[in-house]
Amino acid sequence: MPLIGTPSIPLDFCDEIVSLQISPDHLINAMLANPHATCGARNPTASISSSNSSPCASIPSDCARDTTRPGPARTRPDYTIKGSDGSGFNDRSPINALPSIEDDQDVCLLNDPKARNFIDAECLQDPTSMFPFHKERGCNEEVSKPRTWRGLSKSPRRKGGTTLASYLPRQLRLRGQPRVMTEATPFGSAQQLVTLPERQDELDTSNVLREVRDNAEPSDKEASLLTKLGKEFRKNYCPRETPPLVLPSAPSEEEKYSYVDMSRRLLFGCVGLAFLAVAAGTILFARSSPYYCWFIVYALITEIWLLASLWIAVFGGKFDVPAHNKLVQDFPLTEKGAPTVDIYLPICKEALEVIENAWNHVAALKYLDSRLAVFVLDDGGEKAVQSLAERFHFNYICRPNRPELKKAGNLRYAFHQTSGDFFAVFDADFCPRPDFLLETVPHLLADEKHAIVQTPQYFRSSPSQTWTEQGGGMVQEYTFRIMNPCRDKWAASLCVGSCAVYRRNALDPIGGTMPVETSEDIHTGFYVLTHGWTIQNICLCLACGVCPDTPSAFFAQQYRWCHGTMHLAISWKFWKSNLNIQQKLCYAIGFYDYPSTAIQAFAIHVASPLVLWTRPDLFKYYNFLFALPSILVGVFAMKFWARGRYTLSAQYVTILVSYAALQAFLDLVRGRSMGWKPTGRRGGQAHKNQRYQHMRLLAWAWTITHNAALLSACAYRGATGLAWYNYAPALLINAFNLLIIHRFLLYQHPKD
Repeated sequence: MPLIGTPSIPLDFCDEIVSLQISPDHLINAMLANPHATCGARNPTASISSSNSSPCASIPSDCARDTTRPGPARTRPDYTIKGSDGSGFNDRSPINALPSIEDDQDVCLLNDPKARNFIDAECLQDPTSMFPFHKERGCNEEVSKPRTWRGLSKSPRRKGGTTLASYLPRQLRLRGQPRVMTEATPFGSAQQLVTLPERQDELDTSNVLREVRDNAEPSDKEASLLTKLGKEFRKNYCPRETPPLVLPSAPSEEEKYSYVDMSRRLLFGCVGLAFLAVAAGTILFARSSPYYCWFIVYALITEIWLLASLWIAVFGGKFDVPAHNKLVQDFPLTEKGAPTVDIYLPICKEALEVIENAWNHVAALKYLDSRLAVFVLDDGGEKAVQSLAERFHFNYICRPNRPELKKAGNLRYAFHQTSGDFFAVFDADFCPRPDFLLETVPHLLADEKHAIVQTPQYFRSSPSQTWTEQGGGMVQEYTFRIMNPCRDKWAASLCVGSCAVYRRNALDPIGGTMPVETSEDIHTGFYVLTHGWTIQNICLCLACGVCPDTPSAFFAQQYRWCHGTMHLAISWKFWKSNLNIQQKLCYAIGFYDYPSTAIQAFAIHVASPLVLWTRPDLFKYYNFLFALPSILVGVFAMKFWARGRYTLSAQYVTILVSYAALQAFLDLVRGRSMGWKPTGRRGGQAHKNQRYQHMRLLAWAWTITHNAALLSACAYRGATGLAWYNYAPALLINAFNLLIIHRFLLYQHPKD
């Protein structure tokens, strides 16, 4: 009958392991590097069977922490060691229940490599606990026959056929090489045979220390500057592990009213100054030489767009909180007056943690139970989601015509399966406040012309998020805190799909949302406005979500938004519609936002090298004062204006928006479209697309080209007499632009 024990390991080896401060991963990797058996003796055939399927399921009891030593106790797995006669015992058997051990039955068990997940820094306090061999006796007997081992699971580090020899650590061999024989069969289909050495005197630890010293990463004090920079680069730009998921929660009471105060004076005082500086500089540049007259076209369109945006933002409406509170009180949601409301939760293979987190908030919505129904619209068709919906007591719908019309098709199918007077839509990540319906439904009751009540899509920004999550939420604040409330004055508010409540009667003629694959929300909002309905904007943050966590996912999202928006902009049905001038102007400004951003990514880099090569006499240091206010607004003014945390991540994502818009325009011209996939899809599948990689290559090419043109021009003109201080500001601004684009060029998310 076998017995479990630990070996006698030289104390100097233990002391050196501790003194080296080696991490457990490095030590275990060194131990598992070479596949050889370690020791054994004559014994009947034995096997280990486990009732626990966890990675630590077969860890011998001596590998668990000794409860007589200080520190937290460890949970030991349930396993049983059986002899050839069928008898056996497990690690929970009392000591007196163990059979007597004879010399010829002494056994040194093989170290189970699955214990590597069980060993942590505490084991280093007593390294002998990691070696489950018998303490008292050596294994000095000759092996009379091969030993058969059964029941070992496949190694997590290997695929396909695996042998017992591949499990065993090279460094734990004893003096006298063990002879290993294995059957070349897949694990589980046949037994593994191990022949143990004839003589085993003592544990050879020199190889362990040598391998650990060779493979362990140097400490921060010992590492060279180049090594430190490399580690920092990998950490920030090529992380090996996906950053932890940051789940949202419903907005707090303070966050609920954070968008009410628009602080327009601060923001547009700074923006107005930047606008005047850019306009003056652009006009002077275009007039300075016949080479630059073409620049007037870009300048004229951009300045008109900026001026119109400022006009709407300055003279637009403002949300009236007292009037809203009075309306809510005048239309209480009682048993008699409360309409029926359906909650639509469209999902498609998003992370289950995100879905469950959002549904916990949906389940907490305050409304009459008899008038509320929740519907899960699963375009992924997953059993796990269906089980989760049953646990929440939500209705589950999985349409048979997937993936027709993508999200719009999902919503339209649910529209025909439900019958509520109103329906609210929440994307998979949005967490509504309990009072969401209490704050929105009264507006639909107060005015029967309201087809949609839209609330802001609120996003938090925290250091634990990726830079795309942070930046994406920051840029959305301007839309929902400034533009949408201002547009409401002219009944031109945007419908953005999620976090909105819809009137069923308004959408009955078209069978739900508009039947388009991308930006169905914009098209639906346009439809209701052209058919005599209105969109009411409520500037209260009643739900919080998360932005895409990878650059390619954010790129895909912005691509869809741009493609769908511009598809409406170039259609005659918009320009021939019955919208008034103010409404069309509001929509047109939103339409031009994307092409302006796309052109700006290239146009701003042309002026400096062009002037240096063609008219160096015009290249003066004070010319760059025209661009300075715009930089200060983007970096500092927005930081003071923003309610949330504002960092350079907001500038980083504008580059993604620029190239996504450019790709969308190219596809519109060619009559193509990128296949739609949800941005939150699990496993990174939604984030891999060729268009993102193509735009990234284009960004690399353009960055190298305009930097080469500028640097060569500076070097040439400097050598021919141009004072260095005249082109130094150009180099500083170029360095800032490199800082803004470098994330797009260098960052590689693990999902990508």
